[in-house]
Amino acid sequence: MAPLIADLCQHKEGNLYVPALDCWLDADTPRPKGFVSHAHTDHYAAHQVIICNPETAQLLTLVKPYGEALPPCRPLRLGREVAHGDARVRLLPSGHILGAAMLHLEHGGSSLLYAGDVRPSGSATAPPAAPLPADHLVVEDTFGALDEAFVDSREGAARVVEFCQSTRQEGASPVLVTMSGCGKAQEMVIALAAAGLTTALQSKIWHFTRLYARLGVPVPLGARLGQETVPDADVVLVTCAYLEHNDLGARLHRPKYALVSGWAATANARHYDAAIPWSDHASRAELLSFIEAVQPRLVWTFAGEGKLARELQAAGIGARHLA
Repeated sequence: MAPLIADLCQHKEGNLYVPALDCWLDADTPRPKGFVSHAHTDHYAAHQVIICNPETAQLLTLVKPYGEALPPCRPLRLGREVAHGDARVRLLPSGHILGAAMLHLEHGGSSLLYAGDVRPSGSATAPPAAPLPADHLVVEDTFGALDEAFVDSREGAARVVEFCQSTRQEGASPVLVTMSGCGKAQEMVIALAAAGLTTALQSKIWHFTRLYARLGVPVPLGARLGQETVPDADVVLVTCAYLEHNDLGARLHRPKYALVSGWAATANARHYDAAIPWSDHASRAELLSFIEAVQPRLVWTFAGEGKLARELQAAGIGARHLA
């Protein structure tokens, strides 16, 4: 595999490796040492040693497979610069979810910002992204091919509340569906509670919400959704994966489902009663603004379809997509 930036970061075995730190970045298979940018399942692997933000270390206890021990975590707080040999590294908030971090590296007279998943605006549970200028930027291109804009957190919260209130007025049961149990789920709980609505949470979401509260995030802990029963609540909140194995139609009166996700702006939402494009990822326009803030000489994108890299190339900006 051709190197990415040989002295700073290498693309090999389908993952990213930083020689100066002897560390892999969000690798999808276990490595001797790996940086985990945030506590979502698709970014976790059981490395022998994990480097992450302290909040992420706590959240990973709920991300790791049940029954497995969490590998040793070396916490690195946001904003603290650390020397490692002749390299300097610091973690910066990415705005994605609680504890989510970007890694900024300076080595050999050049710099790299590994952004991973980023949401520049932040949210009710995560501070805004804090990009530093870097010669090279590596960023996940989840929605770079999507022209549609997302709603911001304030509008997203308002639309979630409106859907739930109008559904209840119809005599039906509102069900909010999200992609992950950690992140926007807790933002929705906060918005619903502010509107006086109580929630019944899928067990996975309930555990994450309880941990959010223990980590100092002022999020109310809703009732816990049972295997066969639904507690008395105004709204039910579950993940897409939950609905693949559980039928709420037999347990709720006239359930109406709203997908709350960046994927709500795509064909993925066609099976739902409502679609609210509220995402904890950056939209295409937000990615372009974020790249402008970093001012890199070269942009490296991964995930997605590579459309963003091609657009940047057409605009005269150095960019490559990592397949």
